[in-house]
Amino acid sequence: MPEIKFYYAPGACSLAPHILLKEVGVPYEAISLKVGAVRHDFPESYRLVNPKMRVPAISIDGNTITEVSGAYKLVVYFALPVSKTGACI
Repeated sequence: MPEIKFYYAPGACSLAPHILLKEVGVPYEAISLKVGAVRHDFPESYRLVNPKMRVPAISIDGNTITEVSGAYKLVVYFALPVSKTGACI
């Protein structure tokens, strides 16, 4: 199973991908970032994950996808275990 990290901030547009991860039941690490008065108040170390300093972002085995909710769906789909018939289980 791939290592999935989900970066989000309460109050940001992170809810849909967060629900998707919970619903499909894949194990992931949720990393909450606090939104300050300025968007760039995230820790500077987050710039290595997303240079634009925006959430949500999802990292799968070190490969990061940002800002595209449709891409999250594909990434989570391909992260699911596959049965011998090719169907996600």
